[in-house]
Amino acid sequence: QSETAPWSHLGLLMAYDASGDYNMVIQTADEIEMTYSNSTSPDAKRVVDAARRQKVDTLQKMEEGVSTDTLISELRKIATNPIGDVDGKAAAQMRIGTLLFNEKRYAEAITEFETLIEKFPGKFTGAAYYQIAASAFWLEDYPKAIDSARRGLEAPDLSQEVKVGLNYTLGLAYGKVNDVDGEIEAFKSAIQSGEGAETEQIKQIVFSARRELARLFVTLKRYNEAIVEYQYLAENSADDGDKADAYFWLAKVYEDNLQDYQKAVDNYEQAKALSDSEIIIAQSLYFEGVLYSRSLKNDEKALSS
Repeated sequence: QSETAPWSHLGLLMAYDASGDYNMVIQTADEIEMTYSNSTSPDAKRVVDAARRQKVDTLQKMEEGVSTDTLISELRKIATNPIGDVDGKAAAQMRIGTLLFNEKRYAEAITEFETLIEKFPGKFTGAAYYQIAASAFWLEDYPKAIDSARRGLEAPDLSQEVKVGLNYTLGLAYGKVNDVDGEIEAFKSAIQSGEGAETEQIKQIVFSARRELARLFVTLKRYNEAIVEYQYLAENSADDGDKADAYFWLAKVYEDNLQDYQKAVDNYEQAKALSDSEIIIAQSLYFEGVLYSRSLKNDEKALSS
């Protein structure tokens, strides 16, 4: 074989990709694999690596009907290729773990993310620990979730999204082992880490952290702190349904715990106005009517409620 043959073969593969003939891309990538995978030529090895990457990209484009295990098999060839570039190999290893996580194969996902941390130090470390912590949480291994989240927060390559997610997962795990102080600190850290976020995903995690804090503060009878969180959610949530839920629970705190009945009915009114949930509307009407009748002594409004 000439030294240019592998590159010619790769050029053919790229032409098929440009034309959108994905079946021929897969077929040509397999031919390159069979023809050159055992070659000692550096050029041939580079071509094999490029063909493997292109095959994975193509399989992802054709993902409907392609099994996760098929994708993983191809990704593993890239991750373990001795001549591949480190960033590409680490990305392939990360993708393997993510595919398994998305299929809720959490124990397998943990193994792959731990392999990433071990074999590719400094590459996706924070994100890998985040996925390990989340996987361990879903497996109800809360000590491992806590340990992994704390390790992840020490990683130097944290994006804002990963940092927020690690703190939120840490808070959930602390809650499962009844570490109230740790839970509060972690949720507050998630909120602080998310300040100034523009992406919707980060905002939603921050809102979730605030909801968890609000519920926890009610349980701890720290009602004024609960009000701060519910008020923020009521005023800043993007969805009217979420706003209505926050106003409803704000009303319950004022009614059940602080006996501020006027503020309670004011918040029930807000919940009714914003909600499209028949349950929230019906409960708000009922509690509002009871308050007007028994506590605020306003029979006219009690009847209208």
